[in-house]
Amino acid sequence: MEQHVIVVGVETTTVRVVEEPARSRTAAVVVVPPTADPMVVAELRARDVTVVEAARTDERVLREAGVHRARAVIVLGRDEVASTRTALAVEDADGRVPIVLEVVNPAFGSRLAPLLGDCTVLSPAQLAAPAFIGAAIGDGEVQALRLGGRDVVVGPSTSVAGQVLADLGDPVRGPLPDAHGASADVRPDDATAVVIGTQHRHHGRQVRTRGILGGAARLLDRRQRIVLLLLLGVILASTAYFHSTAGKDWLTSLYLAFTTATGTGYGDPDDAELTVRFTAIVIQVMGLLLASGLTAVMTDALTSSRLATLTGSVRGRPRHHVVVCGLGRIGTAVVVGLRERGIPVVAVERNEEAYGVNRIRRLKVPVVIGEASDPSTLEEAGIHRCDAAMALTDDDAVNLGISLVARAAREDLRIVTRLYDDDLATRVERRLQLGATRSVSMLTAPAFVAAALGRPRSTIVPVGRRVVLLTELQVEEDAGLVGVLPSQLSQGGDVRLLAVRREGGAWVWHEPDEAFGPGDRIAVAATRTGLGQLRLACRPPA
Repeated sequence: MEQHVIVVGVETTTVRVVEEPARSRTAAVVVVPPTADPMVVAELRARDVTVVEAARTDERVLREAGVHRARAVIVLGRDEVASTRTALAVEDADGRVPIVLEVVNPAFGSRLAPLLGDCTVLSPAQLAAPAFIGAAIGDGEVQALRLGGRDVVVGPSTSVAGQVLADLGDPVRGPLPDAHGASADVRPDDATAVVIGTQHRHHGRQVRTRGILGGAARLLDRRQRIVLLLLLGVILASTAYFHSTAGKDWLTSLYLAFTTATGTGYGDPDDAELTVRFTAIVIQVMGLLLASGLTAVMTDALTSSRLATLTGSVRGRPRHHVVVCGLGRIGTAVVVGLRERGIPVVAVERNEEAYGVNRIRRLKVPVVIGEASDPSTLEEAGIHRCDAAMALTDDDAVNLGISLVARAAREDLRIVTRLYDDDLATRVERRLQLGATRSVSMLTAPAFVAAALGRPRSTIVPVGRRVVLLTELQVEEDAGLVGVLPSQLSQGGDVRLLAVRREGGAWVWHEPDEAFGPGDRIAVAATRTGLGQLRLACRPPA
């Protein structure tokens, strides 16, 4: 077997990953542990995939899989220690073969990749999050994507907020006009301009986790209001009694009623009849009972409010926000992406110790602890006043249940459901009318294969009657782009350089004008003609 792709690990993405090379007639070899899901292994064999069983992926197993003749090795798995061990074994077996490594923690991956030679690190959560965010935004003119190491949004300037990273043009000026300042603000009056920005313009406000108004609203819940109304009723009835029986004026009667009911004041202004005094005793007892009840309820509410502040739950009545159910890897990445784009979020998670709860709370995003399929939990998250609800747990059945409850709560609510089975996702979206459905494996598999085969993925953005493609490319050894300055790259009007990642470094947007070198990675916006020429320039001459 020659120029095949080796996939190590059986994950939910494995089947989708081996489908991609098959479309281009590239063979695949999958290394699976003995504990792998038999149904997944059977499905792999049914697709004519060579399966190698091994308890541990070492150099011997990799040689058996043909690592010396492989085009690339894709390492999948949530165990970053095991993935690192496998990547090091690939390096020892053949240091020339490219490695595509799945990681849970992108920060860990960015530090590990420079130490492994030709290694590309990908996070499924970061790959899939823009697609989920785009579905939640619901603005057909705005696209959310990850480009140049950061999450960005692309669309009309009226729908994009924050910092303008690039001006892609408009129907009058055409695509890729002269770039303006790197830190310019969005120009809301230029409605036809298509720009790359950092935030989506949203009319909702960030949801509070603390504050005086929200705390007061939490203190005066239904129980407190009932007690206060009863106390007010006793005072009003007592005022009328003193006025009619004791012959007091209305102001003096109100004073007597209030001081008798609450045990405050200096007592009666003058002596009263015996019947009035006994009646005052009864009123005072009733007032004491109600006042003590109010004190107990207020104490309970203050304690709950303090706990709510510490745990970061919802304050007040949020509106025009997004409810995200499930704080696993995908849900956490989506919440972080929405927060970075300026969109208000309320998260729902049933497990206090879940993966992303502490991280989300540090971002001052409210987290409601409870079953998302419980209508009362979604009501606390503001399901009746939100713009979108997202079911992003790791369980398809739970996600379907959440979506059904959300649809029952509001017929006009925008719902985004995460489902593994792409066929089920298609049928649910078409037949059950539960809104957009997305499969993480379908969203991430093309990126892994594209990185393994050296094929850049492009995002198409319409600019008037023409299109601009956003993509990332790598400068190879002896390529025509080596030694060229970034300013020279953008002179033709068909290519706009957006960001550069120097070999072994991090992505930098709008960096100084320094010549490109081998191993550099660039993020660009280009017309079709410009991208074709740029791809040739990133490769060595034939």
